[in-house]
Formats: sequence, structure tokens, C-alpha cells
Amino acid sequence: MILFRELNQAILEKKISLNESFKDKFFKFIEDMELIFGLFPNLKNE
Repeated sequence: MILFRELNQAILEKKISLNESFKDKFFKFIEDMELIFGLFPNLKNE
């Protein structure tokens, strides 16, 4: 989770605009991390 906090802080401090391609890749990365580590459990399956 520290990675996400640092990434968010860097984006806000440098005022980086995020394009749709980056957003799509980032959400895909989050999905992959979810599958690997189970960080964000899918509530629909409970």
C-alpha cells in the first residue's frame, strides 16, 4: 500500500496529467495485484 501512496503523492506534487492509456494499464495492474495477493477481496463472491 505504501507504493500506491507514494505514486499518488508523486502525481499530485508534479501535477502529472494521466491519460486514458495510463489509467487502463494502472487498473489492470491493480487487478493483477488483487489476484496475486488478494489485497482487495471481491465482495461479490462472498
